[in-house]
Amino acid sequence: MTQKYIWVRREVYERNLSGKISANRSVSDMVKLFKRPYWIMFGTLVVALIGVLLTLLIAPRSPFIWFLMIVILVVTLPIELPREKYLYNDSVRQEELAVMQKKYQSYIAETWDLLKKYSVNTPEMVSRLKLECETVLKAHTERYHKISNRIFDMLIGVPLGALIASIIYTENNIALDTIAPIIIIGITISGFMKLVQFVRFYAEGYFKDKYLLDALNELSYSESFHKTES
Repeated sequence: MTQKYIWVRREVYERNLSGKISANRSVSDMVKLFKRPYWIMFGTLVVALIGVLLTLLIAPRSPFIWFLMIVILVVTLPIELPREKYLYNDSVRQEELAVMQKKYQSYIAETWDLLKKYSVNTPEMVSRLKLECETVLKAHTERYHKISNRIFDMLIGVPLGALIASIIYTENNIALDTIAPIIIIGITISGFMKLVQFVRFYAEGYFKDKYLLDALNELSYSESFHKTES
Protein backbone atom coordinates (compact mmCIF):
# COMPACT_ATOMS: atom_id res chain seq x y z
CA MET A 1 0.00 0.00 0.00
CA THR A 2 1.64 3.26 -1.16
CA GLN A 3 1.70 6.43 0.89
CA LYS A 4 -0.16 8.35 -1.81
CA TYR A 5 -2.90 5.75 -1.72
CA ILE A 6 -3.20 6.12 2.06
CA TRP A 7 -3.49 9.90 1.78
CA VAL A 8 -6.16 9.76 -0.92
CA ARG A 9 -8.12 7.05 0.87
CA ARG A 10 -8.08 9.01 4.13
CA GLU A 11 -9.31 12.29 2.62
CA VAL A 12 -11.99 10.70 0.44
CA TYR A 13 -13.42 9.07 3.55
CA GLU A 14 -13.01 12.05 5.89
CA ARG A 15 -14.71 14.48 3.49
CA ASN A 16 -17.64 12.07 3.05
CA LEU A 17 -18.26 13.21 -0.51
CA SER A 18 -20.86 10.53 -1.22
CA GLY A 19 -23.00 11.81 1.65
CA LYS A 20 -24.59 14.24 -0.78
CA ILE A 21 -25.92 11.52 -3.04
CA SER A 22 -26.93 9.06 -0.32
CA ALA A 23 -29.26 11.35 1.65
CA ASN A 24 -32.54 9.73 2.69
CA ARG A 25 -35.99 11.17 2.06
CA SER A 26 -37.70 12.93 4.91
CA VAL A 27 -41.26 12.03 5.95
CA SER A 28 -42.61 15.20 4.33
CA ASP A 29 -40.80 14.33 1.08
CA MET A 30 -42.38 10.87 1.06
CA VAL A 31 -45.85 12.30 1.70
CA LYS A 32 -45.46 14.56 -1.34
CA LEU A 33 -43.86 11.90 -3.54
CA PHE A 34 -46.07 8.82 -3.14
CA LYS A 35 -49.63 8.64 -4.43
CA ARG A 36 -52.62 7.77 -2.25
CA PRO A 37 -52.87 4.09 -3.38
CA TYR A 38 -49.35 3.52 -2.06
CA TRP A 39 -50.24 4.83 1.39
CA ILE A 40 -53.40 2.71 1.45
CA MET A 41 -51.37 -0.42 0.67
CA PHE A 42 -48.65 0.58 3.13
CA GLY A 43 -51.19 1.17 5.90
CA THR A 44 -52.85 -2.17 5.19
CA LEU A 45 -49.47 -3.89 5.36
CA VAL A 46 -48.64 -2.31 8.73
CA VAL A 47 -52.04 -3.27 10.18
CA ALA A 48 -51.66 -6.84 8.89
CA LEU A 49 -48.17 -7.18 10.40
CA ILE A 50 -49.42 -5.91 13.76
CA GLY A 51 -52.32 -8.36 13.48
CA VAL A 52 -49.91 -11.26 12.89
CA LEU A 53 -47.84 -10.27 15.92
CA LEU A 54 -50.88 -9.99 18.19
CA THR A 55 -52.30 -13.27 16.91
CA LEU A 56 -49.01 -15.08 17.61
CA LEU A 57 -49.02 -13.70 21.15
CA ILE A 58 -52.71 -14.27 21.97
CA ALA A 59 -53.87 -17.21 19.84
CA PRO A 60 -50.94 -18.73 17.90
CA ARG A 61 -53.07 -21.62 16.58
CA SER A 62 -55.83 -19.38 15.22
CA PRO A 63 -56.51 -19.85 11.47
CA PHE A 64 -56.95 -16.07 11.26
CA ILE A 65 -53.18 -15.78 10.97
CA TRP A 66 -53.31 -17.40 7.52
CA PHE A 67 -55.77 -14.77 6.35
CA LEU A 68 -53.37 -12.05 7.53
CA MET A 69 -50.45 -13.75 5.76
CA ILE A 70 -52.43 -13.78 2.50
CA VAL A 71 -53.23 -10.08 2.96
CA ILE A 72 -49.52 -9.33 3.47
CA LEU A 73 -48.62 -11.29 0.32
CA VAL A 74 -51.33 -9.63 -1.77
CA VAL A 75 -50.35 -6.14 -0.60
CA THR A 76 -46.57 -6.60 -0.87
CA LEU A 77 -46.53 -7.62 -4.54
CA PRO A 78 -48.31 -4.49 -5.87
CA ILE A 79 -45.89 -2.29 -3.90
CA GLU A 80 -42.82 -3.90 -5.48
CA LEU A 81 -43.91 -4.61 -9.06
CA PRO A 82 -45.43 -1.41 -10.53
CA ARG A 83 -43.36 1.18 -12.39
CA GLU A 84 -42.73 4.58 -10.83
CA LYS A 85 -45.60 6.29 -12.64
CA TYR A 86 -48.11 4.20 -10.67
CA LEU A 87 -46.61 5.03 -7.27
CA TYR A 88 -45.02 8.48 -7.59
CA ASN A 89 -46.42 11.92 -8.30
CA ASP A 90 -44.64 12.65 -11.57
CA SER A 91 -43.90 16.35 -11.01
CA VAL A 92 -42.47 15.74 -7.54
CA ARG A 93 -40.42 12.80 -8.83
CA GLN A 94 -38.95 14.88 -11.67
CA GLU A 95 -37.93 17.58 -9.21
CA GLU A 96 -36.32 14.96 -7.00
CA LEU A 97 -34.39 13.47 -9.92
CA ALA A 98 -33.16 16.92 -10.98
CA VAL A 99 -31.85 17.62 -7.47
CA MET A 100 -30.22 14.17 -7.33
CA GLN A 101 -28.52 14.74 -10.68
CA LYS A 102 -27.21 18.13 -9.53
CA LYS A 103 -25.83 16.61 -6.32
CA TYR A 104 -24.27 13.78 -8.31
CA GLN A 105 -22.45 16.17 -10.64
CA SER A 106 -21.19 18.10 -7.60
CA TYR A 107 -19.99 14.83 -6.07
CA ILE A 108 -18.09 13.89 -9.25
CA ALA A 109 -16.49 17.34 -9.53
CA GLU A 110 -15.37 17.35 -5.88
CA THR A 111 -13.97 13.82 -6.17
CA TRP A 112 -12.01 14.78 -9.28
CA ASP A 113 -10.68 17.93 -7.61
CA LEU A 114 -9.60 15.92 -4.58
CA LEU A 115 -7.66 13.47 -6.72
CA LYS A 116 -5.96 16.31 -8.58
CA LYS A 117 -4.83 17.69 -5.23
CA TYR A 118 -2.67 14.57 -4.87
CA SER A 119 -1.52 14.67 -8.51
CA VAL A 120 -3.83 11.85 -9.54
CA ASN A 121 -4.88 13.88 -12.56
CA THR A 122 -4.90 11.49 -15.53
CA PRO A 123 -6.93 8.38 -16.38
CA GLU A 124 -3.73 6.34 -16.11
CA MET A 125 -3.09 7.58 -12.56
CA VAL A 126 -6.71 6.93 -11.59
CA SER A 127 -6.50 3.41 -13.03
CA ARG A 128 -3.32 2.80 -11.02
CA LEU A 129 -5.02 4.03 -7.85
CA LYS A 130 -8.08 1.86 -8.59
CA LEU A 131 -5.90 -1.20 -9.17
CA GLU A 132 -4.17 -0.70 -5.82
CA CYS A 133 -7.57 -0.34 -4.13
CA GLU A 134 -8.88 -3.52 -5.75
CA THR A 135 -5.70 -5.39 -4.79
CA VAL A 136 -6.07 -4.43 -1.13
CA LEU A 137 -9.73 -5.50 -1.01
CA LYS A 138 -9.05 -8.70 -2.96
CA ALA A 139 -6.27 -9.71 -0.55
CA HIS A 140 -8.62 -9.26 2.40
CA THR A 141 -11.44 -11.23 0.76
CA GLU A 142 -9.31 -14.08 -0.61
CA ARG A 143 -7.62 -14.67 2.74
CA TYR A 144 -10.91 -15.66 4.34
CA HIS A 145 -12.26 -17.26 1.19
CA LYS A 146 -9.44 -19.83 1.19
CA ILE A 147 -9.88 -20.55 4.90
CA SER A 148 -13.66 -20.89 4.51
CA ASN A 149 -13.22 -23.31 1.60
CA ARG A 150 -10.87 -25.50 3.63
CA ILE A 151 -13.24 -25.52 6.58
CA PHE A 152 -16.15 -26.43 4.31
CA ASP A 153 -14.23 -29.24 2.61
CA MET A 154 -12.85 -30.81 5.81
CA LEU A 155 -15.65 -30.28 8.32
CA ILE A 156 -18.81 -29.92 6.22
CA GLY A 157 -18.47 -31.23 2.66
CA VAL A 158 -16.64 -34.51 3.30
CA PRO A 159 -18.61 -35.45 6.47
CA LEU A 160 -21.90 -34.55 4.76
CA GLY A 161 -21.02 -36.78 1.81
CA ALA A 162 -20.14 -39.61 4.19
CA LEU A 163 -23.43 -39.08 6.07
CA ILE A 164 -25.48 -39.21 2.87
CA ALA A 165 -23.62 -42.34 1.75
CA SER A 166 -24.27 -44.03 5.09
CA ILE A 167 -27.97 -43.22 4.87
CA ILE A 168 -28.26 -44.56 1.32
CA TYR A 169 -26.15 -47.69 1.59
CA THR A 170 -26.44 -48.75 5.23
CA GLU A 171 -28.93 -48.73 8.07
CA ASN A 172 -26.29 -47.99 10.70
CA ASN A 173 -27.25 -45.00 12.88
CA ILE A 174 -23.77 -44.76 14.42
CA ALA A 175 -22.61 -42.69 11.43
CA LEU A 176 -25.20 -40.01 12.22
CA ASP A 177 -24.08 -39.82 15.85
CA THR A 178 -20.43 -39.37 14.89
CA ILE A 179 -20.68 -37.27 11.73
CA ALA A 180 -23.42 -34.81 12.72
CA PRO A 181 -21.33 -33.19 15.51
CA ILE A 182 -18.45 -32.70 13.04
CA ILE A 183 -20.77 -30.91 10.62
CA ILE A 184 -22.15 -28.73 13.42
CA ILE A 185 -18.60 -27.84 14.46
CA GLY A 186 -17.76 -26.99 10.84
CA ILE A 187 -20.81 -24.73 10.51
CA THR A 188 -19.94 -23.03 13.81
CA ILE A 189 -16.32 -22.39 12.79
CA SER A 190 -17.42 -21.17 9.37
CA GLY A 191 -19.86 -18.73 10.96
CA PHE A 192 -17.16 -17.56 13.37
CA MET A 193 -14.77 -16.89 10.47
CA LYS A 194 -17.46 -14.82 8.74
CA LEU A 195 -17.83 -12.80 11.92
CA VAL A 196 -14.05 -12.30 12.18
CA GLN A 197 -13.95 -11.18 8.55
CA PHE A 198 -16.77 -8.70 9.17
CA VAL A 199 -15.12 -7.28 12.32
CA ARG A 200 -11.71 -6.94 10.67
CA PHE A 201 -13.28 -5.28 7.62
CA TYR A 202 -14.27 -2.36 9.84
CA ALA A 203 -11.64 -2.58 12.57
CA GLU A 204 -8.73 -2.46 10.09
CA GLY A 205 -10.24 0.16 7.80
CA TYR A 206 -11.04 -1.95 4.75
CA PHE A 207 -14.39 -0.16 4.54
CA LYS A 208 -12.41 2.95 3.59
CA ASP A 209 -10.93 1.06 0.64
CA LYS A 210 -14.44 0.08 -0.45
CA TYR A 211 -15.53 3.70 -0.04
CA LEU A 212 -12.66 4.85 -2.27
CA LEU A 213 -13.37 2.15 -4.86
CA ASP A 214 -17.01 3.25 -5.11
CA ALA A 215 -15.87 6.84 -5.71
CA LEU A 216 -13.43 5.79 -8.43
CA ASN A 217 -16.07 3.65 -10.14
CA GLU A 218 -18.48 6.60 -10.20
CA LEU A 219 -15.75 8.87 -11.53
CA SER A 220 -14.98 6.49 -14.39
CA TYR A 221 -18.45 7.18 -15.86
CA SER A 222 -18.13 10.99 -15.86
CA GLU A 223 -17.55 13.03 -19.00
CA SER A 224 -15.08 15.37 -17.27
CA PHE A 225 -12.88 12.41 -16.46
CA HIS A 226 -12.80 11.07 -20.00
CA LYS A 227 -12.14 14.51 -21.49
CA THR A 228 -8.65 14.31 -20.00
CA GLU A 229 -7.91 11.35 -22.27
CA SER A 230 -8.18 13.46 -25.41
